[in-house]
Amino acid sequence: MIKKVSAVTVLKGIDFGEALLEIPNFAALADMLHVNVEGDHPSFEIAIANLLPEDHREGYHEYVETYSIDNQVQIKALLGASYGLLIHIQDPQEPLKIEFAGLLQDRRCLADHMETLKTFYFKLRQLASRQTQGSGSDSENALNKMMIQMKVCLASYLQQVPLSILMALDHALFKEVPDPQSTHSRNAIQKALDDSFGISGGQAADDPHLATDSTLKTIVRHLAAPGLSIERLIDGLELDQASLFDICKHIFHAAPTMNEEDVYLSTNTTFYQMGDAGNIVLTSAGKLALINALLGTERLPLAATDMTPLETVLLRVIQNPDTQISQAEYNAVFDTRLSSAIAPNACLNQIFGRMGLRASVIMAAHLDEDASALFQRNALPTLSESHQATYYLYKAVIGPDMSFTTIKRFGKAQVENIFLMLTQVTTPRFRPLITTCMNVLNKKEPFAEETELMQLLKVTTQNNPKRAEWIIRDYGTELVSVLNLNQVMEWIQLRNRRNRTVADYIARYHGPIFVALAAPNKLGANRVMDLMQLRNGQGNTVAHLLAEYQGPLYVELAAPDKLGPNRVMELMQLRNGGGSAVAHWIEKFHGRIFIILASPDKLGAHRVMELMQLRDNTGETVTHRIAEYYEHVLVALAAPDKLGSDRVMELMQLRNGQGYLAAHILAKYQGPVFVALAAPNKLGRDRVLTLLGLIDAEGHTVSEWLNEYHEHVLVTLAATDTMS
Repeated sequence: MIKKVSAVTVLKGIDFGEALLEIPNFAALADMLHVNVEGDHPSFEIAIANLLPEDHREGYHEYVETYSIDNQVQIKALLGASYGLLIHIQDPQEPLKIEFAGLLQDRRCLADHMETLKTFYFKLRQLASRQTQGSGSDSENALNKMMIQMKVCLASYLQQVPLSILMALDHALFKEVPDPQSTHSRNAIQKALDDSFGISGGQAADDPHLATDSTLKTIVRHLAAPGLSIERLIDGLELDQASLFDICKHIFHAAPTMNEEDVYLSTNTTFYQMGDAGNIVLTSAGKLALINALLGTERLPLAATDMTPLETVLLRVIQNPDTQISQAEYNAVFDTRLSSAIAPNACLNQIFGRMGLRASVIMAAHLDEDASALFQRNALPTLSESHQATYYLYKAVIGPDMSFTTIKRFGKAQVENIFLMLTQVTTPRFRPLITTCMNVLNKKEPFAEETELMQLLKVTTQNNPKRAEWIIRDYGTELVSVLNLNQVMEWIQLRNRRNRTVADYIARYHGPIFVALAAPNKLGANRVMDLMQLRNGQGNTVAHLLAEYQGPLYVELAAPDKLGPNRVMELMQLRNGGGSAVAHWIEKFHGRIFIILASPDKLGAHRVMELMQLRDNTGETVTHRIAEYYEHVLVALAAPDKLGSDRVMELMQLRNGQGYLAAHILAKYQGPVFVALAAPNKLGRDRVLTLLGLIDAEGHTVSEWLNEYHEHVLVTLAATDTMS
């Protein structure tokens, strides 16, 4: 039902009748324009327990607890209300649960997370509205349900408009360069829209970081008016033919009829017409009547026509990004004195505050060719380095890339600012620029203990871990290429306030980067061992995290031919705070790579035996787990021709914490493999008979288990010539 509003449609305007361009009063939607957290909703704890895996719940609790008590209450109430809607949606509940869980795990700042959750709440509410049950006659029920659905849909549409305006600004001013902090700008725009049109029921608050003033309101009103017109609101409902038929029947009281060819016949063309294919199409009068039924007949004033010179020139640039402004137009807006050519303009400087930009910088970058040359020659050199840097940076956003020569003309303090600005965006064309900044910052000054880049990484990791994660995620490969080995070792061991190392984060989420920086042929085996043994606050080592999240990549770092058999064994036997060894995590999450890590040909049979006998905190051995889940791995590692008959017998007789032998597990789950491991011609008749007669904790023999679960295997063994 919701139609996504694109930046282009918001800006174009509409060429319809004057009445359809009017903006209705949204007061009738007041109750639907904000999140309803009151009522009997599931608790925050219940929502988290049902949405997130157990090992992610603690992290989300920690995230929420970093904010004030009031903010914690808001998040918890919003989560409970959203989950309350979710559990009443029959279809498609499971995909929605997965989407919900993804939103909880992919979070940034508080404002962004709250806005993301609110958007999802409105989506759930729209789906839930389709299951609304009415009371009274069938006709009244149908009408009530239809009105509720359309009002919820309109409310959801209105929630899209601030993002549409922001998309329009991004398209016009930033050439689609993404902005991870766009939530603050969206909040300021939403406040402007609510003050002008009431799209949030009058409840939108000023963003704590971005104020909303008259200039922004004027710009936003002009951009938003077409998207809030009656015509566009009807488009936003995306009414199908069944809905249009119901509208004609229950609201207009003039339902079409069907002829023998199943084509609608029109009986009253005041509110609707029949299309060429016999479909229903609302007339202008029908659209007006529908909006009147939903929202009433009151209309809001359109955008004001009188604008200041600043608003006029800015709106021109937004509506046509290729616009060039003259020196006279620029002078009419900004102070031309060289000392203040980049003078502040409070609201615009905040709404366009991305990458440290000011409104006057944006306007200067759009000067025509003659005026631009004059500005760069006379005004720009008199400005501070910071203002010069942001000017060139913005020119790089809207035009040719910022040259390396331009970067190197600035001092390191300003290069650091440029680097931090660029790390807020993810776009391939800035990668060379990022690398240049890193190289400049990584040149050590005389008598300095460390480079500016290392200082920056330390401060960011400790005080702004989210930005540190962005740097790793988006530009980790470039960073690894710039740092030397000692710097890599120092950086990767840095800890944040939660006692988690950089290595911890990379091992979880960015395995290829970890391989690039910790390859044994680069760092050396001893340094790799140091990194793999780093522990986080939960007692898990980097080796454990790699084993869980990056199984195949673990092999590239810790295979026997990379580290040597002894180091492989040392890592595989590392235990975490819960008592599980790395070997247990590998067989649990990526059992098949055991063939590479524990190959008898490379590790030696005696080391393989040590690994296979490792027990976790429940008493389960590696052998038991592999016997249950990875039968081919067991054959590759523990066949008689790999380990020898005596060792195979020793493994098969291992008991777990419940008293079951590995032979019993194999007999139950992987009967056909039993033939490969216990073939009489390889193991010998006497040993096979011993295995078949082994008794579990309940007194059942292996042969009894085979007879119950894999009778044909028992027959195969008994028919073997060696058993005769």
